[in-house]
Amino acid sequence: MDGAVRRKGVISFDCLHDDDEDVNCLEGCYRLPPGEWKVFWFNNDEPMGRARCIVDAGFQSGVIGLVVEYNDRRRLSKAVAKRAMSEILKVSEWEEVRGPDSLQMK
Repeated sequence: MDGAVRRKGVISFDCLHDDDEDVNCLEGCYRLPPGEWKVFWFNNDEPMGRARCIVDAGFQSGVIGLVVEYNDRRRLSKAVAKRAMSEILKVSEWEEVRGPDSLQMK
């Protein structure tokens, strides 16, 4: 992040996948201190054929978060999610922790 203010976020992945495992969904929680935990959800199989990103997506429970849908079947991994979230949320560094379960939060 060239010239950006250093902003550190906290991230937790629900399911741990190997980097060579082909997954079409990746989710977890993130927090931008001093804020509350939010949910993130990545999908690489957008049925409408268009990529999209919703920064303040609302989930059924009322919790908000980030939804990223790709239309190119790209390989999803922790690194892909962290890179995308850094760009979208203007975060320069992620601390990976064991956080809340996004399925319970949603």
